[in-house]
Amino acid sequence: MKTWKCLCFLACLLIFDSCRKDEKSVTVNDEFEKYTQLIATNSIIVLRNEKNDLVSGAVMTLDGTQHTSNSEGLIFLKNVPLKNTGHLVQISHPAYFKTGKRIYPNKGIIELFLISKGASVQFASQSASTVTFSGINYQFPANSLVDANGLEYKGDVNIFARHLNPTSPLFGAMMPADLRAYDIDGNSVYLTSFGMVATELYGSNGQSLQIASGKKVKISMHLDNSIVSNAPNSLPIWYISEQSSTGIWKEEGRAIKVNSNYEFEVTHFSFWNCDVPGNYVNLKGQVKNLQGATVANLWVTVTVNGGPSGYAVTDGNGKFEGKVPSGVGLKIQINEICDTFMQVKLYEANLGVLTSDTDLGIIQVDNQNINTYTFTGKVEVCPPNNLGTSYVKFTSNQGVRYLIVNPDSSYSFTSSCLNSGETVSFEAADYTNGLESGPTTITLTSQKNVQLSNLTICTAFDEYVSISYNGSQEYYYKKDGRMFYTGIFQDSSSMNDYIFYFYGSGLECSSRFIYNGLNTAVPFQNFMLQGSLINGTGLNFGCNQCLNIEMSQFDLTGGYIIGKYWGTTGPNTVSGKFRFKT
Repeated sequence: MKTWKCLCFLACLLIFDSCRKDEKSVTVNDEFEKYTQLIATNSIIVLRNEKNDLVSGAVMTLDGTQHTSNSEGLIFLKNVPLKNTGHLVQISHPAYFKTGKRIYPNKGIIELFLISKGASVQFASQSASTVTFSGINYQFPANSLVDANGLEYKGDVNIFARHLNPTSPLFGAMMPADLRAYDIDGNSVYLTSFGMVATELYGSNGQSLQIASGKKVKISMHLDNSIVSNAPNSLPIWYISEQSSTGIWKEEGRAIKVNSNYEFEVTHFSFWNCDVPGNYVNLKGQVKNLQGATVANLWVTVTVNGGPSGYAVTDGNGKFEGKVPSGVGLKIQINEICDTFMQVKLYEANLGVLTSDTDLGIIQVDNQNINTYTFTGKVEVCPPNNLGTSYVKFTSNQGVRYLIVNPDSSYSFTSSCLNSGETVSFEAADYTNGLESGPTTITLTSQKNVQLSNLTICTAFDEYVSISYNGSQEYYYKKDGRMFYTGIFQDSSSMNDYIFYFYGSGLECSSRFIYNGLNTAVPFQNFMLQGSLINGTGLNFGCNQCLNIEMSQFDLTGGYIIGKYWGTTGPNTVSGKFRFKT
């Protein structure tokens, strides 16, 4: 029997409430999309790196609309249609590899992990060069690179590269998209990975570089000792580019096993993947504790006998679902994740050989011995406001978590690996009304079921810009000096000539005006607003002398600048307020 050494659940995150597919070979455009439906979704995207740090300033592109993570690493999706079979988004950040990720509707909190570039290695393009990173070796022929225009590049090259080891517990979370693929004949298949390579090359001026036509670069990728003996002597290689609109791997070439490495040649750089295609079945279940309550955020790992495997994370209802290889022996393990590198085993069982889709039903786990606390609370907003787009931020020694507020303004969640005597804090913010609660701090005791006092959202953001576009709800953006910036500065050409600007959190605005005193409306000489609102509405507004700005306070020497702006061009209207310190 062939031993499958590594698998990854189809989504690497959870899939639920999605339609099933037939297990048969179909055309390229059929298998992965034929039961696709769009489901309106309210979610918070949380972006992290492999150290579990939050990533601010990352740009996530969803159906052409750009969303930028705020200072807390968050992106808000409100009433956004997502595919039930997984919706592809593209994420970019200067410190991380550009990558596609698949997100699913009705998930509440969606955590996505980015791959840090780390340090680059430099070499001269005119010379044949060998470049080595941990787990990867590259052999470049002389004069083998071109710029984006196809022109030969001569000069220093900075290469960033990462080896994604399939035996790592973070492999499924770090990899791009999932393991759907088209083979050389265009058939839809699912893959089992023996390792991936991420590569980006830049010239001395930061321009992106690629391999020249007719040239090839040889790559040698190390195999972990635990999978060398069962790795095939030869297997297909697959690529997925950061510009991919489908997030589907495509077969192109083969790799040969040489000792403990796979060696292969490539004609372009993207993510490359050494994989075996195979047959899969669907596996799902639900996890509850001994008291019958569902348990979220547990890692569910399915392992092929004799090798590592992939994982999923239980959702807010304790559910998990994904693809696993059929026809081989499997076992399941459920762990509590105290942090990225510490896991506590709660459950383990043999699944045997699966030949058809399987529902494991309810799995009970005992998580009482790892100091699991259950927190229940409610968020309220001062009248006459109604609660808008809001979240609760929970901070402990394990880091920061974000919680979706239920329609009735309540929230409830469990958190493990906490200790009696530890201090934790809760705070809430409402980005529709521009209000926040401030932190509420408690010290944990031996009482594991904690009823929290209400978080009252009444304090206005001290510094902010608000926007309403084409009659939409007014949304507030809090100035934090990290991810959202706003201000006014004087143009040197005139004493009263100023530039009003704000940028960050998916928005960009820069506009010039002539100040003419308090409570006096003056036109912007030009006005430009681009990006997207918290609810995902795209903005592309530009005009000359079509908007007005009016100041009610204008203190340039350490005080506040307070005012409003409004106007119309064509079918579009925009208005808002601002307040910030100088």
